[in-house]
Amino acid sequence: MNKNIGILIATAILVTLTNSAYTISMTEQGVVTQFGKPVNEIKNPGLYFKIPFIQKLTKFSNQLLDYEEKKKPEKSGLRQIRKRLFFSLRHIKQPR
Repeated sequence: MNKNIGILIATAILVTLTNSAYTISMTEQGVVTQFGKPVNEIKNPGLYFKIPFIQKLTKFSNQLLDYEEKKKPEKSGLRQIRKRLFFSLRHIKQPR
């Protein structure tokens, strides 16, 4: 009986420690909230701890993704007309 209680307590401690530790990587930042209100803002990577079951961690990506589409110059002349004609004829189905 005492052995079962010891295993139960060890399991409870392990679950509590697992829920209290978290990591922030180099490409993330996080906000710890307690009952919906922000308590801590984490910007540096590393291992951190929170109060389990009371505080909640929300991770965000801190990578700036900026994309600018480069427009290709329009081709003109006979080459462009041949290309359009080739693709137009390719899609016409042959009658049977």
